Amino acid sequence: PGGLHSLWEFASVWTLARAGKIPKRDIVLVGSRDYWNAFLPQFIDAGITHNPIKPCYLNHEDGRPMVHFVDTTEEAMSIIGTAEHAREQHDVEDFAPKAVRDLEVLPAMMRKFKEAAVIYGGAGLRPEQAEYRFAETFGRLATCAKRTGGGPGAMEAPLKGAKQSATLDGQRREAINIILPSEQATNPHTDPEYTEQGETLEIRERMLMEKALCHVFVGGGTGTLVELFQVWQLMALGEIPERPIMVSPYYKDFVEAFKTEALRCDYLTDRTAGFVQVYESPEDMAAAANAVQRRRQKQQRAGNPSLHG
Repeated sequence: PGGLHSLWEFASVWTLARAGKIPKRDIVLVGSRDYWNAFLPQFIDAGITHNPIKPCYLNHEDGRPMVHFVDTTEEAMSIIGTAEHAREQHDVEDFAPKAVRDLEVLPAMMRKFKEAAVIYGGAGLRPEQAEYRFAETFGRLATCAKRTGGGPGAMEAPLKGAKQSATLDGQRREAINIILPSEQATNPHTDPEYTEQGETLEIRERMLMEKALCHVFVGGGTGTLVELFQVWQLMALGEIPERPIMVSPYYKDFVEAFKTEALRCDYLTDRTAGFVQVYESPEDMAAAANAVQRRRQKQQRAGNPSLHG
């Protein structure tokens, strides 16, 4: 069992294995079946219901479960000991040169961006789905700039909505795009003037977190779970400024159950648990983001222009 960092690591391994970036191996959650079962099934159920998570993500190709909940190391060893893994050669792309290039030009790339609501979510969301409409409505009603990863689904919806915003700031659409198998080009609602091209997922995450007014999460799968716990953990460590983390009702049961268990086990404090809040409607979430924007504007007029202030 563990807190924010453990969930970040678990989601990262699950996502990389699902995407074929690392070999697909058994993931064994050891130590307290009740702890993990208290909240992870809520996330998995929401993902399967709304489609960002497909049942095949939970199993190996032969149908065996990939994610295991066990109480003892003996149970874990029985799974590990009987696993028959092919000794295939797994080619791993060396991302270091790309990451170094991206970090070298990061300050220049960030100059064109301003403080914005950063929206995360599943690339597979479709316009007829409730989570897509939630993100689109938020994009229309929030009066601040919006920034996404520039791809389809949840990265497209708020930028589409932003075109109808009542303010010039609200119409500003920023994007950080990278080339992935599922994302070969930016979505049609990005603004080329405020779009940058990165080479790695890591640099996109870094650029999304920079100059964030708030972090908004709508429905997504394992990749979005990585982003949620990355932002939450880095904020708890003081590595990024404390900004509201706003999540849609898609995450309600999962987040509330995780907070309850993590607080009980002292993996969270009341303060760090409070970083994440669930908003039942896009109207309420947009109103909260607009209030954050007004506070930031007041700070800047008072002579505190830094986002880190």
